[in-house]
Amino acid sequence: MPTKPLLLPEDPRWLAFCKEYSGSAERFAREVQGIDPSDQQVELFTCVSASRSRTSVASGHGTGKTTSIANIVLWHLLCYPMSVTLLTANDMDQLKATLWKEIGVALERIRRGPHGWVADHVEILANATCRIVGFEQVWFVESKTANEKTANKMAGRHGEWLMIIGDEASTLPDNVLTTLTGALTEQHNRMLLTSQPTRNAGFFYRTHNDLAIQNGGEWTPLVFDSFDSP
Repeated sequence: MPTKPLLLPEDPRWLAFCKEYSGSAERFAREVQGIDPSDQQVELFTCVSASRSRTSVASGHGTGKTTSIANIVLWHLLCYPMSVTLLTANDMDQLKATLWKEIGVALERIRRGPHGWVADHVEILANATCRIVGFEQVWFVESKTANEKTANKMAGRHGEWLMIIGDEASTLPDNVLTTLTGALTEQHNRMLLTSQPTRNAGFFYRTHNDLAIQNGGEWTPLVFDSFDSP
């Protein structure tokens, strides 16, 4: 009779893996994925790794933003039990063509690396979701188009390890971002917004101004410059 595969929490290597990498998305990138992040990416990974982080990145083209988000998605999925990550954007087709493609590439990097065993516990589906095998309803990453209807549905998700990521956040409706921010009620909940800075108003703009930590807010604003990216 074939042996039943171990679920991720049952694998004796997983607890040590979590202790090693849950505190640092940068170390996860370097040692689990085997990539050498730029200084800008290291700054992002450091900010996001902090418990209850609120991070907002204004980024130009070619800065490695998509690679960074893919690393953060798999780091959060694999290092925190029963974690839920919500990806939201205005254009779902674009999200599938860019970010989900990069998540697949990142998972294959992990599979080829020294911790390749952990990749066997991740299943990426065609509908822009992925999940931990055996925990499909409670331990996953999902994508939603940003609108009023989906914002309320996403805001209904709660949990100790919840992360919300908004891509091209400058184009997302302010009331959607406000609703999603209000869903982050637990101690370790995180939120990450990334975008080209396309307008001088709105929630994303405010995270770099009156909502930024230097002005008494809770958002850490980062600026990724294409000229500083390898």
